[in-house]
Amino acid sequence: MKRSVWVFLFGTSALGGVAAMFACINEHARPVVDAGPANSNAIECDSGGPGGFPAPNCDPSDNSCPPTGGTCPINTAECGDPSTCLPMSDNSKKSTYDLRLRRLWITDPPALTSSVIEGTTGIITQGIDLATTACGDQGGKGAFNWLLSIDPTSSTLTTGGAPPSPDPFNTGYCFYRHELGNLDVEPSVTSITFGGDAGTTFTTQPIPLLNVPIFLSPDAGAADPANVIILPLRNAILKDATLSNNDNCIGSFNLQALDQNCIVADPSSCSKWHTAGSLGAVMTLEDADKVPLTVLPETLCVLLTAATGGGKSDAGGCARDGQGNIIAKGDYCSTSNQPNDCADSFWLAATFAAAAVTINDGSGDPTCQGNGDAGTDSGTTDASDASSE
Repeated sequence: MKRSVWVFLFGTSALGGVAAMFACINEHARPVVDAGPANSNAIECDSGGPGGFPAPNCDPSDNSCPPTGGTCPINTAECGDPSTCLPMSDNSKKSTYDLRLRRLWITDPPALTSSVIEGTTGIITQGIDLATTACGDQGGKGAFNWLLSIDPTSSTLTTGGAPPSPDPFNTGYCFYRHELGNLDVEPSVTSITFGGDAGTTFTTQPIPLLNVPIFLSPDAGAADPANVIILPLRNAILKDATLSNNDNCIGSFNLQALDQNCIVADPSSCSKWHTAGSLGAVMTLEDADKVPLTVLPETLCVLLTAATGGGKSDAGGCARDGQGNIIAKGDYCSTSNQPNDCADSFWLAATFAAAAVTINDGSGDPTCQGNGDAGTDSGTTDASDASSE
């Protein structure tokens, strides 16, 4: 596997615009709140600090949905049942359970969260939302596709990104296996353990390295490095994710949140999606310092450590000491897997919802066929390979 991670940011040329783009990488105003008497239906969205996981179903809205909601005309035949999670396929007829994330709500680190609410142009929301109002989405691009393929027989999960699909409803999606610049991007496979009262809740083993591509435009080309951001995650764990009875959903869609124009009037009082799984992962400062935010110009490391000091080098990366070590500190240690300690990383925490889709073999898309040396050794769960990254 290539040993460097480069992230290319394509878009606005204004400094404030780029900062806002990264600040709103979470899809929704999901403030950390106390689930107290004034907000009795809320579930606190607090990971408990670095190394922790938010409650899989956390939701700071009080779900006092407006009586005028529920009138968005969903195309059920194409988009799936809005009373569940808008599944576009039926996993009950498959040997594997194939799903695509429909929401990713990042709660930590602070630099990757903001007060930007659902319906704005956040990279995550706009990318995950489909480009059709008939599926209850306004202004979506369908360009950010994070896939999960669960094999219940072998108790394994294959997960990774997919390029934008020209036909998400019929052809579906394929796992992205392609070399971008000097980075090989492909899915990772890990083992999972089922539990819970019904045996439908699963947790994965840590994934040593998972590079998740976030495409910025559905039309600019999945092979163009300028059209993609790679989210580099280490030791990623999907925790306490609960599948529905027919294995089509993780979490649920809330039609009541949408008005007749398919707009959420107030996400703080009525959530469009209810999550049912949590995610935790490590983002090292070294990885982040190899992530250029080209028009700032600075690296992701500088953005992440702005509140912890350390400064910026002349080249736009995090400032380093005489031994070449990054001066600024994170809130987590990637080697001991403990908060602070060596402080070489930041902890990323999130919750997610997902719905059934078709995952095809990628034969119709060159970026899913492993050209270059992608598909050989990157993204696997081989601990020896991961430790040499």
